[in-house]
Amino acid sequence: MTEPKTATAGISKGITFHCPVCTAAARSRTSNKETHLLRTFWFQCTDLECGHTWEAHLSFVKTLSPSAFGPVSHMAPLRRPPSPPLAGTELNITHPRIGADPPPLPG
Repeated sequence: MTEPKTATAGISKGITFHCPVCTAAARSRTSNKETHLLRTFWFQCTDLECGHTWEAHLSFVKTLSPSAFGPVSHMAPLRRPPSPPLAGTELNITHPRIGADPPPLPG
């Protein structure tokens, strides 16, 4: 299966990052596809006096809008469904105003 041709092909050339030490612009020297959802980048600071190099990861975190192709089995779920309330547990909240008559209106 070939990768689709999209506007994000060659993404390593379009990522902007700043040096975590001196905040100068950084450039991606190379990258490696670890998995379908994870890529490792190696960055280099463009400030010659700093010269810092480091590794960073770009990964899939969550889906914001589902694909028109439908769910994909190798991707993480959209969201974990909320846990159901514990069976047989009731909230016992007592508040002096709950269930009481409303206060009279002024005037």
